[in-house]
Amino acid sequence: LLLPEVKAGRLEPKLFALFYDNIKAKILKEPQLYGTNQPFNYATKSLDLPPISNIETTNEARKSIGLAPLKEGEYQLVK
Repeated sequence: LLLPEVKAGRLEPKLFALFYDNIKAKILKEPQLYGTNQPFNYATKSLDLPPISNIETTNEARKSIGLAPLKEGEYQLVK
């Protein structure tokens, strides 16, 4: 329902990506698609890099909604 709103310019791409990634990470316990959410690491008391499963898929998804691609060092790959 929200993706067409992003494509139409009525919803900011960053807000959509944050919402989508929060659902993936916090509710479904899966890697993020857009790589927008830095989880807090309680052991180190710092923010970790966004966990994603595939950089090519992530950057294609980011491009499709108008976000810049993630660069090396801005994400962590997980399975």
